[in-house]
Amino acid sequence: MQLAQPLICEARIFTSSARVGTAIRQRLQANSKTHAVLTFPGNLILTPAHLSAATQVGIRTIYLYGSTADCIAAFLGREQQTRRNLGLTHWNANNSSSHKRMGEPALAPSRIEVFAADGARRPHGEVFEELLRNEHRK
Repeated sequence: MQLAQPLICEARIFTSSARVGTAIRQRLQANSKTHAVLTFPGNLILTPAHLSAATQVGIRTIYLYGSTADCIAAFLGREQQTRRNLGLTHWNANNSSSHKRMGEPALAPSRIEVFAADGARRPHGEVFEELLRNEHRK
């Protein structure tokens, strides 16, 4: 399957799902795209009310997820690579709680595993393909 490149942009929480939906559709149209990927800080977990409101205006929420061990290993590797060298204490203080909430059964339909069984990151194209396959199963 040939994948179209999605429009990727940084976003902030909007107070109105309808407003964010309209803004996304306008950006997609202006850039001749059909899909958008908005990224948020990894520790942001939307409430069920936010998820429901987003769904009602055609916004699908997906959490890129992995096991605690894989997420910590990726974090520590990135920290070493960037030479910032934040450690496990930082990950626990800033991500442990949100990772646990993201792992709750109620959010299972909104999660996609981004690590392979061996702990390596799955290629972006593979993750995008899964996103698109799951979109058509809604």
